[in-house]
Amino acid sequence: MVKLVFNIEADVDLGQVVVLTGNCKELGNWLCNGVKPLQKSKDTKWKLEIDINCVAIGSAIEYRYAVCSFLTGADGQVNTIIHKWETHKQPRNILLSGPSVVSNDGCFGVKDGIKCVRDGWLTDQSEVRFMLHSNPLEFTNIKEPSNVGFRVTANHIRQTTNNSLPIQVKAFNEDEYFAKTQSKSGKIYRNNEFVVFSSQVLDVKNTVFKIEVLSSEDHEHVHICGHATVFGTNLTKTRDCVPCPVTNSNGDAIGILRVQYVVIKPLPNCSSLCTFEKPYQWSSTGCLSIGHRGMGRSFKDTGLLVEIGIAKSAEKYIENTIGAFKGATEAGAHMVEFDVHICKDRIPIVYHDYDVPVRLQKADDPDKHFEHKILLSDLTCDQLQQVQTTHTPVNADLKNDDRLFPPLAKVLNETPIHLAFNVEIKYPMEQVNGISECPDYATDMSDLVDNTLQVLIEHAQNRKIVISSFDTDVCALLRLKQNRFPVMLIHCGPTEKYIAYSDPRITTVQSAMYWIKGEQLAGMVGHVDDYRNDDSVIPLLSKSNIHLFLWGEDNKNPVIVQDMMSKGVEGILTDDVTTLPQLT
Repeated sequence: MVKLVFNIEADVDLGQVVVLTGNCKELGNWLCNGVKPLQKSKDTKWKLEIDINCVAIGSAIEYRYAVCSFLTGADGQVNTIIHKWETHKQPRNILLSGPSVVSNDGCFGVKDGIKCVRDGWLTDQSEVRFMLHSNPLEFTNIKEPSNVGFRVTANHIRQTTNNSLPIQVKAFNEDEYFAKTQSKSGKIYRNNEFVVFSSQVLDVKNTVFKIEVLSSEDHEHVHICGHATVFGTNLTKTRDCVPCPVTNSNGDAIGILRVQYVVIKPLPNCSSLCTFEKPYQWSSTGCLSIGHRGMGRSFKDTGLLVEIGIAKSAEKYIENTIGAFKGATEAGAHMVEFDVHICKDRIPIVYHDYDVPVRLQKADDPDKHFEHKILLSDLTCDQLQQVQTTHTPVNADLKNDDRLFPPLAKVLNETPIHLAFNVEIKYPMEQVNGISECPDYATDMSDLVDNTLQVLIEHAQNRKIVISSFDTDVCALLRLKQNRFPVMLIHCGPTEKYIAYSDPRITTVQSAMYWIKGEQLAGMVGHVDDYRNDDSVIPLLSKSNIHLFLWGEDNKNPVIVQDMMSKGVEGILTDDVTTLPQLT
């Protein structure tokens, strides 16, 4: 037996404690429900004394520190909430040199002079977000007061005390993009601002949220004009927008508040799928050659404002197939980018569009066919493997690797392990014209994200994987539900090539950058035009430690690619990887 003493300094918020986890039984085997709390000795000093029986003298153990809190649910179970954790590539280690060993580890998050700390992920709790944007409050029966603001409270409906659950708030501007504890005076709302109030709760259905509408002359004198109430039982989707009546203290209606909400639940079986052992690390050197859909676009995209042709390099390959990914590897690509949906039986499928153009036989002339589009989410995996699409000739003798709709698990298992993946999660966006990219889409966002993440975690092995999406809330789910893969926001600024999206968080590169920093995403996959036209953007992203990949039709031009590489771009998504390897 070895008696170990750990000492660390850490300044934590009220109700939080420093914990330790490591690679042996006594330290919890890296599992979040096995962490060992330290005792606070004085001020910011924390200490743990523990006996180690399963590791012999002369051996070493590895460990990390984290900051957690412990909440007891209605069932009496104690739940571990992870607020921050150390994320150095190599964990701390200590040699068991004798029967008693003391480790003085300095400051939390700092190892060998380098600070590496990230926010935690959802384990047992859910995060509920209320997003107020685009001037969401309309007064109906009173004159609009000055300096309107909001304050949110959250309480369990069976709660016996007056203590509300903690609320954090952030706004996407230069000073407020990091979430902070909500002040007693709430948050003053500026014109067209995007504000997010969030709370982490164990039981969403039994939580009631009150959004108070405030008026203030200054921060010291706040007047409550009215409030809107949102019951957790009404938050039935992952994301939705609901109009909430605002009433004053007499119960009179004084206005309508448009509230967009997001409910982020933990990944099923998260405690075993996500541990403290191996935080993701960004380890690319130079610029990555990334094959767009493998060897490039082989089908024409619909819904574009300009005509974009099929990639010449893709003439021998079918996009988003195992054959195209193997072809990209042989052509020198470091990574391939591909798109993922889930089909009717919730299996993640690799394919770009939301619908499938199937070839139907005419009843009066069996030798002739016509095209009909069916939502991919309306077909099972087996049906997708058998359907005849207009993408390929009738009765085409395709190799197995060239077949459309490969399941994500198959792609992970049957492509070279050294080939890195950029997995784009497809979810329809609302465009500025108010029309959804796929109006009939009915798959819930959480179903899409959960099923995709579980396959990635199960089959990733040691493959380097980045997950990305155009949808800001999909990115938030991806970041909060796991700690295994870096997440990047795909972005396109104002352009004449595509219909713009309505989400104000991604209107400009600057607004997208605030969102990325506030969500602690790894980086951005931006459109090349935004960076060719403004030389100030790339240094700004680099200074903020935001990694940058670029996509776009001009990435087939070696001169443009060379220019972007010289400015520090870390990845180029291209329809012709054959032009890039010699430049990397």
